[in-house]
Amino acid sequence: EYKKMNKQWSVVKTRKELPIIPNGVGVCYAVEINGKVKIGCTKNIRTRMATITEQLIKYADAAIGCIAYTKPHINYKGNERLLHSHFAPKRKDSTELFEMSFDYFLENIPTLNLEIDEEQSGYKITSADMFLSSLFPAYTVYLEKEYGASFLDEQIEYIVDKAEKLGSSFAPFE
Repeated sequence: EYKKMNKQWSVVKTRKELPIIPNGVGVCYAVEINGKVKIGCTKNIRTRMATITEQLIKYADAAIGCIAYTKPHINYKGNERLLHSHFAPKRKDSTELFEMSFDYFLENIPTLNLEIDEEQSGYKITSADMFLSSLFPAYTVYLEKEYGASFLDEQIEYIVDKAEKLGSSFAPFE
């Protein structure tokens, strides 16, 4: 649907499709709200979208639409400021809400510098992280229902434990 999508971003239609973000990094996001776009950043996009949804229902009788988010990176706060600056002419007062359509946002996203600096963050993306992040958008719901695993550490521990019992290991890519 979003064919001209910037490769740094992904778009989902529901909160259930959102990934769990590894420790030490965060994402920038844009969420469609009543024909406008809220731009922000977070370390936990699933929780953040749940909070926004609750606030919209409680105070505005509204719901979120599509959600765009970046690949995880350490300089997400700086990139949020860059996005706010880039779309400043469309900003509503001093909020994080911008008077533009979601499509306009997607068509006009600037290229961001997504840094993953192991020395600064103490975080290293491993093959396990890549494997888990590819599973979690759909698999997280199953784990939460079946095993009550609601935190990333519990989910990683569960999957790694199962994999080790099957004779697999998660060695980082060289």
